[in-house]
Amino acid sequence: MLDRVATLLITVIYPMAVFVTLKYFSVAHLGYVSLVIGGFRIFLTLSIRKPPHIRFDKLGALLIAIGAAIIWSESAATARLYPVFVNLAMLGYFGWSLIFPPSVVERIARISEPNLSPQAVVYTARVTLTWCFFFLINGTLALYTAFWSSLEVWTLYNGLIAYLAMGLLFSVEYFIRQRVRNTIEAADD
Repeated sequence: MLDRVATLLITVIYPMAVFVTLKYFSVAHLGYVSLVIGGFRIFLTLSIRKPPHIRFDKLGALLIAIGAAIIWSESAATARLYPVFVNLAMLGYFGWSLIFPPSVVERIARISEPNLSPQAVVYTARVTLTWCFFFLINGTLALYTAFWSSLEVWTLYNGLIAYLAMGLLFSVEYFIRQRVRNTIEAADD
């Protein structure tokens, strides 16, 4: 639970941290901060979890890799690539689950409804595909803002607009899901 909260905070706060650091400090400072946060995440993972439940902390490793890349390249654009990598990772994860089912959305749905109907399984695969398109478009926009936009535009998009778009997709999908569920239940009656 603590690692999920930390992951969410890091992901949400990262654009603002980049903005503040690049506006008032050097790009190297951001690299060092990224190294420290990544190392701290890995330390927490190792100290909180006991064998055999210890697992590799991918976000900590990604932060360390980005920190090292920032320091090595001395480039602000490198610091701005984090949202691109997150979207690529999510696209890969969701896409992989479509090739090797069950899909991510089906796994999540089965937590509360273990006995999904065949129509619901098809629906969850479509929702997973929709999220793949979202991550592809969002990652492309994040890449564009990383190299061809001002720091302010990058921060606005990756720190606010991308999250609003994600929330909008969640909301629209929720209402569609209710209609699909009602349609399936009506057909079963």
